[in-house]
Amino acid sequence: MSFEITLPDNPSELREEIMKLLGEPYQYARALLIHSESITLRRNWVAMYNLRDAFDHLRNVLFAIHQGNTDMVIARRETLEVYDHIRRAIVESAQDTTEYLLYKLDEKLMNPHFLYKLAWIKVPSQIEINEAILSVKTKMEAGRQEKNKFYEWKNVVINYKEAEDIIIELDKKLPTRQEVYFRIASILSILLAAYGIYITN
Repeated sequence: MSFEITLPDNPSELREEIMKLLGEPYQYARALLIHSESITLRRNWVAMYNLRDAFDHLRNVLFAIHQGNTDMVIARRETLEVYDHIRRAIVESAQDTTEYLLYKLDEKLMNPHFLYKLAWIKVPSQIEINEAILSVKTKMEAGRQEKNKFYEWKNVVINYKEAEDIIIELDKKLPTRQEVYFRIASILSILLAAYGIYITN
């Protein structure tokens, strides 16, 4: 799934291409930036800088095709820059969100796996977890492979979104480390209390 732009020599047609860029690509960039910041709870500076640069280049386009001062060489070049910065904002946001979620999942996973059994908590098996993480990494790698392809940002978004969905689904099935430690401590406390009662009788 690709997105392509044209660079016509006619100012009015080039304006149409600019409007196209401010349609779907910009809406993707904006939505993914907001999504990234809501998930990571931090500013997505890379995407923000790229959107800022996109609008700097957009200003250059508008000046280049201003009535009586038309320079289509500059206008076409700057239009390409507008697109490239919007594209980068999209792919960087998609990658940043998924990498953050994978990092948080890795923090949550207990090692060794038998600690879940010790806490009497049912979770996916180690094999299931490994398969899910492998699938995530495969999709993320596919996203990285497409990342620098000029018109393939939609494929990048799809790959990272699929990876994100797998992470979220696995995360729902796992308790936090604090919950596991609390359960283990509670079980040990009960066992020690029972043993104490046993040996005093």
